[in-house]
Amino acid sequence: MKLSLRLSFAVFFLVAIYYLYIDLDELQTSPSSSTTHGRKNISSEKDSPSWISSKDRYATETSTTTYVVVDEDDTSLDEDVEEEENSIAFNASSKVIVIGKLSTEDTSWVEKFLPDWQRAIYTVNDTTAPLYTRFNKGREANPYLTYLIENYDNLPSTIAFLHHHRGGYPQGWHNDAPNYDNVLVLRSLQLPYVQETGYVNLRCNPEPGCPVEVHPFRRQSPDSNREFETRFVPAWEKIFGPEYPVPASIGVACCGQFAVSKWQILAHPKEVYERALNWLLQSEDSDYITGRVMEYTWHVLFGKEAIHCPDIQDCYCNVFGRCLGEAD
Repeated sequence: MKLSLRLSFAVFFLVAIYYLYIDLDELQTSPSSSTTHGRKNISSEKDSPSWISSKDRYATETSTTTYVVVDEDDTSLDEDVEEEENSIAFNASSKVIVIGKLSTEDTSWVEKFLPDWQRAIYTVNDTTAPLYTRFNKGREANPYLTYLIENYDNLPSTIAFLHHHRGGYPQGWHNDAPNYDNVLVLRSLQLPYVQETGYVNLRCNPEPGCPVEVHPFRRQSPDSNREFETRFVPAWEKIFGPEYPVPASIGVACCGQFAVSKWQILAHPKEVYERALNWLLQSEDSDYITGRVMEYTWHVLFGKEAIHCPDIQDCYCNVFGRCLGEAD
């Protein structure tokens, strides 16, 4: 009798220890759902660390909870945020067309056919216009530089610099879209590629301009219309300073129409653009010469080599999405 009673107490004691062990184990290993066996999960407690809503940019949506823990020491989050901020800044409305024109020239086609682009249209001979340049000198270079200086601290993601005319030959031959139409140029412009490369020429046809158009150190050109070559050395020294030696040869497809990313513009301090505009306005050279010097300077200013002549088919594909083997 006494032995039987002792065995009963021993069995009861072992069973009690077993269930107590199982219960403690469940408390330690309970899954991360909202409730477990009637107990509230610790992930929803008020004093849990660094909770951020799944609507936050850091959050990762899961099927079981609307909150996640953020490791504040994880530096990869900063990289993700930087990438996302860049993608947020680069959106459909963050782009502008910059144009210089005379007061008699019509640019209404921009608003009519490219309404998704912002517009910065400078009148070069009327200081009462909404946007204007101080002097009518330097052709398109003057309004381009004026825009860069006035908007340096508030640039959109993509800036397209265009002439005032929409298209048609001979006035609009400076691009090689069908009918030389600048509307088609911008509608097909591959904005992600502009962001990737920083600068794109809006003309893929390499002639004139490539493979070499300018020889800054040539003493005398056989072509009397190339007097602007002799002005490159003093112009570049004023714009770039001594840190950028004047190249022996310069080549880029003409003709002063291009697109640039905000980040490529900001690679230079604003003083560089101010020096360029001051040189242009103070130079005793003609409107033609100052404009031509800048025409063959833009690509270097925006990060390309002095000779920048990409393959024409690569240009069509990368810049405009017109790739061989694909329908236009």
